[in-house]
Amino acid sequence: MCSEIIIREGRLEDASLIAEVQIKSWRHVYKGIIDQAYLDEGLDRDVRMKVWQETLARRTEGMFLAFEGAVLAGFALVEESRDVR
Repeated sequence: MCSEIIIREGRLEDASLIAEVQIKSWRHVYKGIIDQAYLDEGLDRDVRMKVWQETLARRTEGMFLAFEGAVLAGFALVEESRDVR
């Protein structure tokens, strides 16, 4: 039986959790598609955390986190398409 999923807006202090989930998901989803050395060594947690800290310092609107119990299960950032800008 699954735990209840709680969705809430992201906060600056979530940057570390988001970075960890992003790296884990990239390593799983892109295995065999992206160079394995990059997946193993090129995804730096501190770099990804800094990117998310900068993103969340600018804005938290449109950033949603999904928690299963106390564990971050996923996230989404909703924003205007970069192609439109």
